[in-house]
Amino acid sequence: MDRLHTWKLMAAEDILNSPTVRDGWTAVHEAGVRKKAGRVIYELASTMVNPVLRMSIGTAGMAMTFFVRFYSRKSMVKNHPFVMAVASLFLAGKANDEPRSLNRLMTQMLKQWYGRDNPELGELLAHPDRMYELRNTVVDAEEILLITLEFDLNVDILTYALAQFVRDAQKSNVQALAPLSMDVSQAQCKKMCSNIMKWESLLVLQYDARTIALGICHYFLKHGKDIQVPEPGKDGKEWYEEYGLSVDACSDICSKISSANKQAKKAMSKTAKMNREGSAQGIPSASQKQQYSPMYQSREGSPSKKIRLGQMSELDATQSCFTQASQYEHPPSSSQGPGNAGEDDTESLEEGEIR
Repeated sequence: MDRLHTWKLMAAEDILNSPTVRDGWTAVHEAGVRKKAGRVIYELASTMVNPVLRMSIGTAGMAMTFFVRFYSRKSMVKNHPFVMAVASLFLAGKANDEPRSLNRLMTQMLKQWYGRDNPELGELLAHPDRMYELRNTVVDAEEILLITLEFDLNVDILTYALAQFVRDAQKSNVQALAPLSMDVSQAQCKKMCSNIMKWESLLVLQYDARTIALGICHYFLKHGKDIQVPEPGKDGKEWYEEYGLSVDACSDICSKISSANKQAKKAMSKTAKMNREGSAQGIPSASQKQQYSPMYQSREGSPSKKIRLGQMSELDATQSCFTQASQYEHPPSSSQGPGNAGEDDTESLEEGEIR
């Protein structure tokens, strides 16, 4: 590994057998919370919500990498996902030279995570003592995050790896990859990077950034409009194999990209529908009023998410700075804990309480 990288890639079966699953959550439940964290982090970093907190998509990608790495070794049952999402974005901002106020970051993410119209949120924000307690919890969480990451903040950001590969292809004058040099092509590929980090972020635990970038390029060349996929070489190998990407890995990555794009499209359709319904009721849309974000509004007639500050404070702080990384290389195998295995409860997670 180059530079100071110490984080080792994981096998797919070890990723799925996460500490959270071993603690009783279903894989679907865990995925729903992880995707929610991705949406909140990217929405805030983009940001239509509060320009003061705007960060680059590279910082958002770094935050999500921290988030998924943390939960590959720790459990969501013992470490509140909201708290760790705030800590991840706060740390990523500092690591990527885009530091932001923790108080502002925490307040805005509370609104996005739990819904701006949540009656409990107003009560929480009105009590400085409770907010100060939550702030201290996030500070503690950042320390635990650093220890769990073994202080390895050298993350190869996916968008940067993609841009570097395209530049290298241009310098090498590879004609088959020429379509990737167009601005519109790079914009679409960068959008795929964001979709992956929001919807299929576990890929960064299994593959390095350059490998995923190769998969994105192949997916674009294969599915882009009026673009011809490079022909196999004389030895029968695909173009990406010359860069070290195997056929099986490419197929797996492209499958995840397709899934991420479909989920992103579904989320956009859902937001557009809620905007239309809001307009019909006289509620300004997100484009008309930045502070209104339909994606995070509680639906009419649905229960508000409960904000349990005490539960947020229960962090698993048992990790030692001097624990050997080798103990994480082969997580103990375990059957999936109790729960409705296979049931898609992503929607209910957006509406209900984060347990």
